Amino acid sequence: MKLTKIIALSLLQISISAGTYWDNQYEIKVKQMYKNPVTEFGCADPAVYVDGDTAYLSCTRGNFSIYESSDFTSWDYIGRTIINQNFPAWGQVGGKNRLWAPHLTKVDKTYMAYFGLNDKKGNSAIGVFKSKDMGRGGEKFHPIGGDPNTDKPLITGGEGGHIDPSTFYDKDTKKRYLLFKHNRNAVRKKSAILMRELNKAGTRFARREKAKTLKVGGATNKDLIEGPEMIKHNGYYYLFYSVGAWNADYKTYVTRSKNIYGPYTGDRLVLDKSRNKRFHNVGHGSAFEIDGKYFYFYHAMDRNNKKNHPNSRYGMLDRLYFENGWPKVNDGTPSQNMQYLPRIDNSRYPKVTLRWNKAGLKNPKYRLDIKESNGDISRGCVQKVLSSTKRSFNFYGHCKDRPNRFILTSKVQMRVCAAQNGNWNRSAKGYKLQCTPFKNLNGTSLNLGAFRK
Repeated sequence: MKLTKIIALSLLQISISAGTYWDNQYEIKVKQMYKNPVTEFGCADPAVYVDGDTAYLSCTRGNFSIYESSDFTSWDYIGRTIINQNFPAWGQVGGKNRLWAPHLTKVDKTYMAYFGLNDKKGNSAIGVFKSKDMGRGGEKFHPIGGDPNTDKPLITGGEGGHIDPSTFYDKDTKKRYLLFKHNRNAVRKKSAILMRELNKAGTRFARREKAKTLKVGGATNKDLIEGPEMIKHNGYYYLFYSVGAWNADYKTYVTRSKNIYGPYTGDRLVLDKSRNKRFHNVGHGSAFEIDGKYFYFYHAMDRNNKKNHPNSRYGMLDRLYFENGWPKVNDGTPSQNMQYLPRIDNSRYPKVTLRWNKAGLKNPKYRLDIKESNGDISRGCVQKVLSSTKRSFNFYGHCKDRPNRFILTSKVQMRVCAAQNGNWNRSAKGYKLQCTPFKNLNGTSLNLGAFRK
């Protein structure tokens, strides 16, 4: 009897052919995994918005070109930009024009694009455009009032100006906020991350609400802070921010609080340069959630890329997983091995289908075990009783004994165990629990070996 397991776009397919004996081999084939970087083009300060089964991306690049993807690794330019002929009259045009760090989101049925742009006085300001359609050939992004000649920035003025907008919607309070950087380091004063509540439409600040300081950084290129991003998980607000000059030892931290306005404490390093020094100056990204799993899409310089300018920054994607209440990315450095693609809809979760001969094993119990690189074994990550009516189930990358940790990565080992009668850990008298050896995924396939009844 042969069992084949295929992961394609994170779709796991297992089939068992007819027969009385369990023999031949178990094989795992992996397709559509990815490795960093995930953009071939420069993509500094990436902004990602996931809309159904499509992800949209914009970066500090030109007039904020917009790209789309179904897997976060193959990005297509859709022929649209955030800034177009509707260039706002308040913005500085020409050689002094500076466009910074876009942010994409959706409020009800309207797509919103926040961005940094120098005003006519040279101050860093934050504007907001909207559109009814993000896709190809849709309505172009335009000022909130429709007229670029009368449009006003969302926020301007202040020492050094304001850049790096990012929105956060609190599902519990139903309130929407704008996070941004007070760019005071531009005038040799301490930089800071601020937050202010928006109106329900996300077009202006809520009345009578003032900006509040969440985090204060330094005044120099070594210790300035920027690139705020926020998520909420298990009652905590997590504030991500980047530290340092963009081209010199740039890194990313996270801090947390039970209250949205703080105080934020316990700063932890999330991302630093890679241990083999390939990727460096990492951070300023978008944190997003897909079916309860968090990811961080950020930028990094790549010493292996000789095609573009050495200071080019590329899009990077890594899983954020929580350990002891704090989000982490791998070992604190960008991943360089093969990783599983994020799943956007349920059809891309691993789905297992089993077939067997009724004259052979009767209602076999099947289980999938995972062994991590530190030797820890999670038994029964998948455990189901096979029957003529129950032939498929989903595996979400979590094991029951570690429900909050995603362990389906390229570094783990896997084995398959099966039994007739008994339970998943012990067979009935006269029938032995059968398990294949543990083996690693290596490249695109894995031979798990075989076992017999």
